[in-house]
Amino acid sequence: MTRQIALLLLSLSLYLAAPAISRAVAILPPDATERAAATVNEDAITIHDLDARVRLGLLAANLPDTEENRQKLAPEVLRRLIDEHLEMQEAARLKIKLSEDEVDAGMRDLEAQNHMQKGQLAAFLQARGIDPQTLRDQIRAQLTWLRVVRTELLPEIHIGEEEIDARLAEMKQGLNQPAYLLAGIYLAVDDPSRDAAVHQLADRLEAQLKAGAPFSSLARQFSQSGAATGGDLGWVSPGMIDDTLLAAVSKLQVHQITEPIRTRDGYHILLLRDKHAAGQVLSSEPTFDLAQIDLVMLPSASAAEQKTDLANFHRAVAKDSTCDDYERDVRNIPIAHFSRPGLMRPSEMPIEVRGMVEKLHAGQMSDPLVIDQTHRFFVVCSVTEPVNGLPSREEVRKRIENEKLELLSARYLRDLRRAAFIEIRI
Repeated sequence: MTRQIALLLLSLSLYLAAPAISRAVAILPPDATERAAATVNEDAITIHDLDARVRLGLLAANLPDTEENRQKLAPEVLRRLIDEHLEMQEAARLKIKLSEDEVDAGMRDLEAQNHMQKGQLAAFLQARGIDPQTLRDQIRAQLTWLRVVRTELLPEIHIGEEEIDARLAEMKQGLNQPAYLLAGIYLAVDDPSRDAAVHQLADRLEAQLKAGAPFSSLARQFSQSGAATGGDLGWVSPGMIDDTLLAAVSKLQVHQITEPIRTRDGYHILLLRDKHAAGQVLSSEPTFDLAQIDLVMLPSASAAEQKTDLANFHRAVAKDSTCDDYERDVRNIPIAHFSRPGLMRPSEMPIEVRGMVEKLHAGQMSDPLVIDQTHRFFVVCSVTEPVNGLPSREEVRKRIENEKLELLSARYLRDLRRAAFIEIRI
């Protein structure tokens, strides 16, 4: 899996270099910002790149843009930028590339989550002196890495029936215990020498969350797991997460957060979004395996042209078919994009989506949900009813698969770091 790239043993780790990084961001004059803050194999991360991401991080964390705050965030931001360059280089090697439409869809999803109209997010950033391209680059890196991970690692994961049986047995024991709807921020400690620095970052994020910073925004900027979804973890119950995390969550009220919790591999901050008796939640809701089709109209298209595009789209896709057939048909439509959000229960869906999806049978496509120039359709790939208060075997399989995928993804990135030529220049 690793590439044959010359290995550079750095004399100083990123966090030993943290004071120099922080001062450079705070005091360098404008004409020096195109200097390299770091090199990652053949790529350079400029001081301008670092400064832009630090300011985006400060905005996400609802922190004043002061020299002190820049000094605190700069080391972690530079580390994240280095990781993103490694991820994008690996994607290029594998010839995996996102279209601009897919990045646009990521921006629109962020706007929808923040109750903004199309284009408002870019205007919001520009009004605060932040180039929207900074956020677009981050979204591109996150979504591209997700595709790399699924393309390269998913074929390596094999889940046996006995593994599903064991997980279901654990969950059955917790049927009469609460279930929790969670979001999380995860900060990995992949080097023991970084423990104190990561702990300090976790403490700062906790303080900002308690001061009102949006959890999803901080998760997107800083979490090393689930960043692309704003840290969403879905419903969990005993047997599904680490016992230490479950014990901390059980003491929370809805909308409260935990303090940073140290587990074997890093620090976690969890947000309790909702809670119910596990048996009540799992027995009352089916599980939908969903697909999503975005038909992106050109801003210059007239009403008549949009009507024609819609008609052509409906002619091109097979109705009441499998999701694989829908995906095949959509590949031939330049203005359409197909994706699989995955398994969801109605309580986890936005209200507008829930009302559309619950009326559909397997293989059926919804009417469009119109978001500015985008017509978004949902397809139900399958519906699984709960059995005896437990999730379906397919849902359990997906959960185990995602857990293993997260672990393999962390190892994949670790191997890329070890094989890379990385030089901190400030």
